[in-house]
Amino acid sequence: MPTYKHGDLRAAFDDKTALLLFTGNGVVKADGALVMGAGFAKQVRDAFPSLDYELGQAIIARGCPQARDGYYYGMVLHEHWTGNRIGAFQVKRHYRYNASLQLIRGSVARLHYWCSINPTTPVHLNFPGIGLGGLDRNLVEPALVILPPQVTIWEWNGGKDA
Repeated sequence: MPTYKHGDLRAAFDDKTALLLFTGNGVVKADGALVMGAGFAKQVRDAFPSLDYELGQAIIARGCPQARDGYYYGMVLHEHWTGNRIGAFQVKRHYRYNASLQLIRGSVARLHYWCSINPTTPVHLNFPGIGLGGLDRNLVEPALVILPPQVTIWEWNGGKDA
């Protein structure tokens, strides 16, 4: 079961051993950049210039399934940012939509697998699907219980996450 923490996930940026995940959507712009225009995704984009492009390119290069309203990638990582490992944890197909519990479950499964092969790496993730995602916390939380204690789910009451 994951660990839950209230506060600002940006505090985890100081942990250079950790994987930092932000919730995201599946829209890759014509220039090849992943849309990271709101919530914690925007904060990460602003903190790490060109990360949106690097992640968008990784999604395309992996051959992720694409629909008219976005790609399905589940989770995509970028590991070359000043010691931090950063990635997108998909909760939406398109940024205009509410989060999808089905997408969240798929992303949780990918993260669970990643943790099984990286059992000593701490993982920090903003609470998926609530806030800008539009889902109720009580609906999403049961999907997260398979995650191991190395995963910290951050909930910030001061703003909106995806």
